[in-house]
Amino acid sequence: MKRQRLVIIGFGRLGRACAEAIAESQDATLVGVVRHAGAEPAVAAGLQQVRFVGHVRDLEGVEAAVVCVSAMLAAGIARELLQERVPVVECAMLEGKAFEAHHGAIAAAARQHRVPAVVGAGWNPGVLSLLRNA
Repeated sequence: MKRQRLVIIGFGRLGRACAEAIAESQDATLVGVVRHAGAEPAVAAGLQQVRFVGHVRDLEGVEAAVVCVSAMLAAGIARELLQERVPVVECAMLEGKAFEAHHGAIAAAARQHRVPAVVGAGWNPGVLSLLRNA
């Protein structure tokens, strides 16, 4: 079976966790990590050979991107990747109307460019409301 070639966008807690999971995966290969220019991340064991770049275009053979940036940046980055015909898995933590607008914007870009997109991966926008009420 062919391993999916993935890139991580963002290298905070979520980006690191995703990078480590992909590096250990039998189904995927971590092509690289896109992070802020000049940032020197602490790299966990198993990620020393991973390329850290400033933009996804600096990597070759990317088949999909996992977007692990703040909610404020996620939609713009996802739309840019979709425009470049890179499928995305996006992980922004939003809820309610903000999530609906966010989802709608990314879904529209995915339809326009005919590229797959997963929005809010691993995130249940109803959880915060339940916790607040508890």
